Amino acid sequence: MIEVTEVRAGYGDGPDILNGISLKAEPGRIVTILGPNGCGKSTLLKCIAGFVRPRAGHIRMSGEPVTDVPTYQKVRHHRVGFVPQTDNVFATMTVSENILLGGRLMQRLDRDRRFEALLAQYPSLAAKKNRRASALSGGERQLLSLARALISEPSILLLDEPSAGLSPRMMHDVFEAISEVRAGTVLPS
Repeated sequence: MIEVTEVRAGYGDGPDILNGISLKAEPGRIVTILGPNGCGKSTLLKCIAGFVRPRAGHIRMSGEPVTDVPTYQKVRHHRVGFVPQTDNVFATMTVSENILLGGRLMQRLDRDRRFEALLAQYPSLAAKKNRRASALSGGERQLLSLARALISEPSILLLDEPSAGLSPRMMHDVFEAISEVRAGTVLPS
């Protein structure tokens, strides 16, 4: 479960973008955050993931306080995966390198098993596994970012605009992957 209580957050010395937001996401639920551009959806997901530190308020995962927990600890101990809206792959790295980077905290055998399973699940990525990510289409980059997040088998998956720039076929693949992670908590914005 994710609990966000009265969180206020912004960037640098700028104004608060989040002004006391609260939400609760139960395990096994898909929670969608809706709102106009610039209302703070991405900022909220970044706070939950640990990329932006809240100025006030509290964030809990499975009842444990995680407001000040670094991102890598949330990935490892709370099994959090995050797929950003933009700048979501490392362009100079290959498809394989991008995916394996998401599993860098895993045991090698588990990582290799998941890597092979993801390539089988996403044949379009498997066919391009030795290409640089910069050679992929926007939708393929989004799918690659998702595969990188899924390699660690997250129980909480935070997706920022998961269907942005996707073809109908790729959108189907992305939402199929989301439904497979449903045993945990998924928060698409």
